[in-house]
Amino acid sequence: MGWNLNDLASSAGAPAAASNPTGFVLPSRGTQHVYFRGSDDHIHELLWDRRGWRHSDLHASLTAPLAVGDPVAIASLRAGTRHVIYVGKDGHVHELASAGGTAEWRHTDLHAVAKSTAVVLGNPTACALEKKGSRHVFFRAEGGHVHELAFESGAWRHEELTGAVRGAALAAGDLSARTHEASGAVHVVYRDKEGQVHELLEETGPWKAQNLSALAHGAAPAAGDPTLYIFDGQATRHVSYRSTDGRIHQLWSDAKGTHHEDLTAKTSAPLATGEPTGYVFNLQGTQHVLYRAADEGLHELWWDVNGWHHDAPGAIGPHVAGRAAGYSFELQKTQHAVYRQPDGRIAELWWQPEGTGTGGAGKSPGQKTLSMKWDPIVFDGGIPVSGGAELSLKQDGGWEFHGHFHGSGFSAFDVNILFAVRSAKGALFTFAADGAVSGTLGAGSRDFTWKLEGTEAELAAAWADLQTGWSWQAQSGTGLEWGGLWGDVKGALSEVGVVTAVVGPMFG
Repeated sequence: MGWNLNDLASSAGAPAAASNPTGFVLPSRGTQHVYFRGSDDHIHELLWDRRGWRHSDLHASLTAPLAVGDPVAIASLRAGTRHVIYVGKDGHVHELASAGGTAEWRHTDLHAVAKSTAVVLGNPTACALEKKGSRHVFFRAEGGHVHELAFESGAWRHEELTGAVRGAALAAGDLSARTHEASGAVHVVYRDKEGQVHELLEETGPWKAQNLSALAHGAAPAAGDPTLYIFDGQATRHVSYRSTDGRIHQLWSDAKGTHHEDLTAKTSAPLATGEPTGYVFNLQGTQHVLYRAADEGLHELWWDVNGWHHDAPGAIGPHVAGRAAGYSFELQKTQHAVYRQPDGRIAELWWQPEGTGTGGAGKSPGQKTLSMKWDPIVFDGGIPVSGGAELSLKQDGGWEFHGHFHGSGFSAFDVNILFAVRSAKGALFTFAADGAVSGTLGAGSRDFTWKLEGTEAELAAAWADLQTGWSWQAQSGTGLEWGGLWGDVKGALSEVGVVTAVVGPMFG
């Protein structure tokens, strides 16, 4: 399937955005959530579940100050709660929160409850630490000082970090924050007026400060605000930023220290004109950095075990205004980039693993059996699933469809496969099977094997036409909806007439 486009403004009936969007997935509910400030300065939500996208104006049911700037949204995955943080026109930091499983939102003036008088500059950032049940909001105040509003043990508190942490530099732009659940660490990154990238770190003791640019030796200065993500599978953290010449750079840290990479040089990707955002697709074991280039399209730098690569998902979508938000939806095996278009409409580019396919054609006068074999079946993108399948048809309408898939990775995968055979006059016969293969982390079998057989009267009736001329296509995917496979198969077979679903779902 690859990248696909969805105009969320049309899908959900949402108003134009006046800010960059922010978003996340709630795995416990199987939902996606995107938030933005509208031209009315209200905070709006776009929510996706299996019924599709829908829109809500969060301010409509609340008495809360109007918003300025870009909001930031975080989720408490265990509790299933949603939290949107924004700066109000009163200069305070505010939170809109919704309890798990409910649609009711509540408002809290974080400046007031934490007794803070700091004047906010720019946009806030936030993160949640599940193991402690804590939430952390950070912002830049006058003079470049970094402040924290933290929710711990049921109460909010305020702390000015720059003055309290030895060696902490003053911030010259917006901050980016993430947590590392395994260690219980909270990380905040930002740039100073010289373009040096700094980190504030709290783990088991007091806050610490370090200059990541200096530690990496030779890193180019940052011209824009950095973005941080943590790759749990590699036990690494990654800070991506744009330099003055438009290159995307990354500072990444592991147990051995902090390192620097010029991602633009590694991938020969177009230069950036906007700030990057980054995220990890844990199921695929990949990293992703999104940014806007001079063509005003969305570009992606992505990493797998073979190194860094470049893609241009924005080639199928409208132009980008501002910074995109990106996240992976592990349960759906998809990834999503949402962004504001120049006219303020929110667009979504979403990615699903490519199915793989094959096919053939022939004429078989007098032949009593037709056979189609696809072996081996392999998947792009490093998906650790392989297999093979074979379909046999007989003159009397008899058929046999058999095959197998094997999973060799850490994660489990749903697998499905579709064979379609077309006669010379366009009659189409479909054969489908689906199952699952487990992985190291699962309890089931790594193998899915099927053998289906029967007799189909319509197949026998069309046999003379099949002998005159026949063609076939097959598609397979991991986690793909049947509609995606059917679309690929139908697109490869011209002038499809009556469809007979011999085994599996009905297509039309």
